[in-house]
Order: sequence, then structure tokens, then C-alpha cells
Amino acid sequence: MTSEVSFKNTLKKYEGLPGTGQATNYMYLDHKQYVTIGYGCQLASVSEAKALKFVHKDNSAVPATDAEIEASYKAVKELTNNNYKASYYESIDSIEVKIVLPTSEIDKLFDKRYEKAINQLRNYFPNYHKYPKPVQFALIDMCFNLGPGDVGIKKGLWGQFIRPGTTFGESVEQRDWQKAAKNSSRRDIPKERNDYVYDLLMQAAVEDKFCPPQIGENEIPKRHLEDKSKAKKPASNKDKANTPTVAAPGKKVHQLHSQPLKGIAHNKGTHPFKHPSPAPNGHGINTDQTGANRH
Repeated sequence: MTSEVSFKNTLKKYEGLPGTGQATNYMYLDHKQYVTIGYGCQLASVSEAKALKFVHKDNSAVPATDAEIEASYKAVKELTNNNYKASYYESIDSIEVKIVLPTSEIDKLFDKRYEKAINQLRNYFPNYHKYPKPVQFALIDMCFNLGPGDVGIKKGLWGQFIRPGTTFGESVEQRDWQKAAKNSSRRDIPKERNDYVYDLLMQAAVEDKFCPPQIGENEIPKRHLEDKSKAKKPASNKDKANTPTVAAPGKKVHQLHSQPLKGIAHNKGTHPFKHPSPAPNGHGINTDQTGANRH
């Protein structure tokens, strides 16, 4: 079972700088040209930047003024469409006073964003708090990566994955974690991150006792094997002597007891759980968007 501490560390790695997974203590433009800092935290406006406790780079004991924060924000924003690497913004010549965000503040910003994602997911999924932890983690990762989006807008997590009619969203509501896993692939992110979310959802498919068995016959969890072994335990002669023979529906039941049995009900239904055949590639592709195939 993945712990929350382990998940947060992995999430920070994915949200940090490409290649290193490290946080940045200065403002820069991400690949979508948003002013960003820390572990991929976007600053949508100057006012959001001013709300942070920046300090002078050459003397961390001196807090940055609002004017210095605004000057740094605008200097970064003016470089839109230049596609510079994040490291370029660390020493922009036009910024007279270099400012940075202390590590403690970077962690606070990450935690605030983390809680915001959870609250948004609770709005989308009323039973979110009852989902297995691996599912909660998978949804948080997707929310961080895509942005939560908003109802009615075909962007972000809501618009791409959980609006009405999306296979992923319906699978989550039905607790069909295997189907959700097969439809969780996102565009334009490393395969490693897509695989990570896929594995979290498949972990839930095996462990969630409320989830219909979605796994292969050779992968049935131990509890199912135990139930299955009990069901197949040969009946003793004593049991056979005291058990009626139930015929197929529509045929007469031959009683083995000396007294007639009344009210024997015949179940004509099928087992509610089915084991779907695996997708040809073993993972599948998001049916709501053209996601990258895993293999």
C-alpha cells in the first residue's frame, strides 16, 4: 500500500523541474507560459505572487517588498513565447533585486495546493473520501497535472476526464477501478507518470473489497480464493443425505427427504461479477481522448 508521504514525494518529483524533480525558488514560465514557482505551482496574477513571503536572494533575512515582487513577476511574464529553460529565469538581467521563496514557504504552497485539489475532488465525487487511498492518490495526481477544471468547461480534469459521458468518470463512480485505469492515460506527459496512475488504480482493483472482481482468474485476491475453495469443498455423505437435489429451472425437483420441502426458490440469475477480457495491449487507451498507448 502506497503511503501518503510516499505519494507526496512522488507527486513533488513529477511536478518539479523536468529531469530533476526539484522545486524552484524563483519565478519562471512553464511550458504553457504560465508564471510558476515551487513544485509546478502557477501564479495567475501579481496579487497571488505578493501573497507569498519572498526574501532577497543575497540576504534571506530581508523580506521582499510588494514593488520588488511585482517587478520580478512582470519581468518573467514579459518573456512569454521565448521557450527558455527554467534555469534561465534565475538571473534575468532586467530584475534589479533578485528574490527567492524559502523552502518552508515552497512546502506550504504545495500543501495548500494539495488540500485545494482534495476539496475540488470532493465536489466532483461525493464519495471521494470512501474511495481506496490509491484511487484518491491517482485522482490528486491527475488534478495536479491537468488542473481541476470547472463544470461546463472542457478543460482540466473535469472537462477531459469526469464530465458526463466520459468513460473514466463513470468508471470511478461505479468503483470499476480496472476500467478507470484503462482510461486514465493523459496526453503530453511522461509515460512513467501515466503508468504510475495506472498502477495505483489497478492496485485498488485488487484490494478494494467493494469493487467487483476485475482481474484475471490467476490474479484473484486471496480472500476470493478462500471463498472459492470453501464453495468447492466436497460435500460429505451426511451432507448429501440431508440436501435436496435441485433440478434445472422448469424440471421437477426430486426430494431426498422423507418430508416434502416447500418454498424452494431457484436462482435463474447469473453471478453479478464478470471478469472482462484484457485489452490487447494490456492497458488500453482513454476512450474519451487520444491518449498515448503504453506499449
